[in-house]
Amino acid sequence: MGFKKYCTMKDLMGNSQFVSKQLTPVEAFNIPQPPVKQEVENTMSENTNTERSYLTRRMDAALYEKNRKLATQFHIGERTGPKTYRELIDWIKKGNYELDEKRTKKIDAYVDNNEWYGDFLDGIIWTGRGFIEDYENYSLASQDAKKMYQDALDIIMTSDATEGLKALKEFQNWTYKSKK
Repeated sequence: MGFKKYCTMKDLMGNSQFVSKQLTPVEAFNIPQPPVKQEVENTMSENTNTERSYLTRRMDAALYEKNRKLATQFHIGERTGPKTYRELIDWIKKGNYELDEKRTKKIDAYVDNNEWYGDFLDGIIWTGRGFIEDYENYSLASQDAKKMYQDALDIIMTSDATEGLKALKEFQNWTYKSKK
């Protein structure tokens, strides 16, 4: 029992090939077959890409978590100012504030040109809660984290999975130490 005299077969690239002879089942199933060596190489390449993709996704999640922890460490996004008008008046009387000189100069320039649409409290750094939003150190820490992240990604993309996992773990365990 054989296949029809004229049939179409798909080659490795998925293109149809017109076959014009009577094929035996053995011939039909053997056309076309990639060499075994190439099959093994493709499988290894697919495994490597899967491992790299997995480690890259884990690195992205680790960077997100690292940024969240840095924001908490430097009080970014936390309410640092007074919560009520009574607290506001009390903090002003006690001197629980500082003026952000850089910010107030910019605000003054905008106000002089009638271009300021912000809040009158924008140039004040409140100190009554015992902490302030530390944007300067947060920015330095974020830059260090991004560098560590990129270094780990480079290892993931150029080394084997074991080295990539080691780089991921090293990044996850990294903590920022102030340079001041």
